Amino acid sequence: MTYTSMVVTNSILLSPLLLVINLVVWGLARWLRLFPEGVPGFVSFVLVGLGTGGTFTLYNMASLLVMLPADLQTDFLGARYASPLDLRDVDMQFSFQDPSAEWRYAVSPATAETLRRRCNLAAPRPRPGECLIYRRMDERVMESATISDDNLLRISWALW
Repeated sequence: MTYTSMVVTNSILLSPLLLVINLVVWGLARWLRLFPEGVPGFVSFVLVGLGTGGTFTLYNMASLLVMLPADLQTDFLGARYASPLDLRDVDMQFSFQDPSAEWRYAVSPATAETLRRRCNLAAPRPRPGECLIYRRMDERVMESATISDDNLLRISWALW
């Protein structure tokens, strides 16, 4: 999903859908009498809305911190070499024109050695102490995967 479609989906298309979901859940909860007696309808609706918004935010965070980087590892490297528990740092910049994300994982020495065997030695080093495993760049996207000397796997993705 591109950045523009993420923004359109999250802020414009899903807002009315979340409002309808809130109304349905709120109506069902009132019909089942899940709210205590005496609680005004507006307060209970706001509570349901906060719950729905929290659930939606939790899904977005799981998507950005677990599912998307796992899919990118599979696409770039052919397998998942690092788990979400190995994640050490995330840098996401959702600027208007050029969104980018970078995930850094601490991997075991054996995994790092496996990845180092796939290094492209002809390519220039992106940073000192790193070797390039995967890189794709065209007029709309830049993707890369590198492994550093201190066993840090770096997965980068950016739209132009």
